[in-house]
Amino acid sequence: MNVINRIVFVSETDTDIGPMAVTILEKLLDLKERKLIVESRGLIVLFPEPCNSKAVTVARERLMDMPSHFSRQLTESDFSEDTVVLTVNKDEKDRIYRDFENAINVFTLSEYARIPEKEIPNPIGKDEDEYRLCFDELYSVVFKVASELNEADKKEKS
Repeated sequence: MNVINRIVFVSETDTDIGPMAVTILEKLLDLKERKLIVESRGLIVLFPEPCNSKAVTVARERLMDMPSHFSRQLTESDFSEDTVVLTVNKDEKDRIYRDFENAINVFTLSEYARIPEKEIPNPIGKDEDEYRLCFDELYSVVFKVASELNEADKKEKS
């Protein structure tokens, strides 16, 4: 794979899991030094919506501020040789390959992190405890993604 300049986290609505993943990865990596763009998109975005307030609260509890964000629809222009698209689960990955003609470099979070497939619980419509569970599961997988990116950087520099 070529140099990665952009990562796009894809979730169903782009109002909670995707933006949380962006927030976590931004906390774990120095993006300015890397010149890496990290964004999120949704598979079903009828109109722009802000991040779910429960997701924002849970991130803040973990000393992470979610940036101001409004949901955006995944489009054909989100795929390129220098972009990695990471889905929350396998169903979303399969849907992308089915619905987007030029989809490339699409992986589940677990697949990219090189860990057994891990289902991230979807907290939509549930209480803050479910958002906490989701955030913590997501953190453990995104931490591994960050590790993989660091390893790729080391290999590229040597």
